[in-house]
Amino acid sequence: MECHQLLYESIATTSMTLEDVINMLEKCNQQNYEIRLSGLLVFHNHRFMQLLEGSKSSVDFIMQKIRKDTRHSNLKILHESESMERSMGAWAMAFTMNTSNVEALSAYPFFLSITDAREITGTMKRELSQHFTRFLAI
Repeated sequence: MECHQLLYESIATTSMTLEDVINMLEKCNQQNYEIRLSGLLVFHNHRFMQLLEGSKSSVDFIMQKIRKDTRHSNLKILHESESMERSMGAWAMAFTMNTSNVEALSAYPFFLSITDAREITGTMKRELSQHFTRFLAI
């Protein structure tokens, strides 16, 4: 089954607390699960990078919501393609961020350490992997 993949980056418009990020992720995780969307969200240096995977209609639906979200601006699509398989498998929304408060996030099943995120993104197709590698290096 083909999978539509879309990768974007944006800049946070406000300072987000860890609690803000967790609340956002809990809502996104549930919604993504319901529409069979998978992906990875990275929050690093007040910037977001997100990979969305699923049917084209599900990805387009979520992107309409994301474009209207005032928590970020300067949204740029970095990659969009069809793939024969998902890079993130069953993860409704995996998440990583560079934080000293890893213990607070490790209780959540959607959290990946930066090390784990680098390992996963290293196994993605080359175009996606390069974007995440660059983003995580900044």
